Amino acid sequence: MDDNFGTSEYLIEMIGCGRFQTIMVFLVCIMSKLPVVYTFMFMSFGNYNPGWRCLDNFNTTDSNGTQAHYSSYKNMSFFSSSKSTSTLVPSSSSSHPLYVTDSCPEFEACKDVEFYPGDSTIVSEWGLICNRAWIPSLIISVQMAGALVGSYIAGQCSDSYGRKTTTYGSLAVIGVLNVVSVFSVSWHMFAVLRFLLGIASGSVLAVYYVLTSEFLTRKWRAPLTSVPAWNVGAVLFSLTAMGLRDWRHLHIANSILSVICFLPVFWVPESLRWLEVKNKTKQFMKVAHQIAKTNNKILPPITSDCIALTGGDETCEDSKKQHTYTPLDLFHIGYKSHTILICIMWIFMSLIYYAITFGVKSLYGNFYFNLVLVFVVQLPFAIFPIIVPNIIGRLKGTLVFLAISTIGLIVATGFERLPNGDIKTIGTLITIMAGKVGMTSGWDVNKVHMTELYPTVVRGLALGWACVMARIGGIIAPFLVPDTPSTIFICYAIMAVLSLVCCAIVFTLPETKGRPLKKTFDDQFCSPENNHCDERDYKNYVSSKNVPCPNNVG
Repeated sequence: MDDNFGTSEYLIEMIGCGRFQTIMVFLVCIMSKLPVVYTFMFMSFGNYNPGWRCLDNFNTTDSNGTQAHYSSYKNMSFFSSSKSTSTLVPSSSSSHPLYVTDSCPEFEACKDVEFYPGDSTIVSEWGLICNRAWIPSLIISVQMAGALVGSYIAGQCSDSYGRKTTTYGSLAVIGVLNVVSVFSVSWHMFAVLRFLLGIASGSVLAVYYVLTSEFLTRKWRAPLTSVPAWNVGAVLFSLTAMGLRDWRHLHIANSILSVICFLPVFWVPESLRWLEVKNKTKQFMKVAHQIAKTNNKILPPITSDCIALTGGDETCEDSKKQHTYTPLDLFHIGYKSHTILICIMWIFMSLIYYAITFGVKSLYGNFYFNLVLVFVVQLPFAIFPIIVPNIIGRLKGTLVFLAISTIGLIVATGFERLPNGDIKTIGTLITIMAGKVGMTSGWDVNKVHMTELYPTVVRGLALGWACVMARIGGIIAPFLVPDTPSTIFICYAIMAVLSLVCCAIVFTLPETKGRPLKKTFDDQFCSPENNHCDERDYKNYVSSKNVPCPNNVG
């Protein structure tokens, strides 16, 4: 086995995982992700139509000649499952019953329209229904386009200026933009702000995972970074939306959340591996001591000369000639096919996930109940992406979950072809939830695998590029769900095929379980005779060396 383990790899493996890594996972993997989840999930509430009524005919007379004030709000859901007109009958159980109907001619003819005041969304704010019903989907795509740009920018910035700087700088921007969004005076202004929020959120998503994983040992990299932060954040968002029911209040809540999640910036250190490849010797030693102190461990003997073997000390002339990596480097010999296939895979996984998420208003039943259900249902299964990768490997773990997603979507397509009834309704809901759970879990495991596949010098760039591809899927997703529920089965069938393609791609990628993170493109951790490196291999390697540091770290 070649000796290409870096100093940071040596230190992290020797110190091991402990209190420091646990705090990092909580502060970075969980806390920094919450404002991003709120940002991405906002439009699942924002594009909801709470119902409207025409005040031109507000006062009506019943059969006895008595004036009756009917709260005849009409739900104009873009993905409404009903196409029939309901009879307007006053409800004794509710003061604001919703009447699902297609009344665009009536809406356009009405001179005085009032949306249900109990729910304030961007649809009710700017009347985005009927001939303007395409605007919410456009805003979602604009937000995803911003996330695409942010993913690319973050990939470059994280490898050039650091993981921490990019992550927390983006969090600060999210907090500011949420405050500005409250004062939006038109949907055009709101769309521009969603684009900017997309850039900031996409930046966090492209970097936070790399910042955390580069402090973890190989054994704990998958379990600790697979914590279901996204699912927890989505549930919190749905409960917040149910409680506030106002798009402006949701922006204020997210701004406050962003401030809270930004505060750990004063404790969270820069990535040890990034400092090593950038020859930041003084900062490297400072962070190394912070890790050892927090974990109550003694720092292994190491000198600045050891770190300098990676390419020169900060004072060396060579450090001024650092190579700047670009997306083209992801197509390096030996990585070209991996990069292409992963890009395709992330486009498809994102498209499926967001088509289900933003189409929650198309599900049968109460909107807020469905909004909570679509995220809560994932929590009981969140433990599996944490434990499965270390048991059966990254590839098999990804394949199992994607297979579940594929089967769920295929069965959902079949249920949609049944006549209307409880079997169709309940069957479709259960199988779609299975498809979403499988896709979310498979995506989580694949993220671990992908970041282990690329070396440190381009790891941030690789995840950023993958996130760019994911945003392409997010841009397409809002338009995948059709206007007419009678053709929704086509959407499910397409998603099933895409999920099946992802399963096929998994078979073409190499396993990374048990292998240390590569530092450069030239690192080879296994000889041709031994294509698997386990924990024992690494410990034998370390014990065979005369510390203070591994040989040939560069």
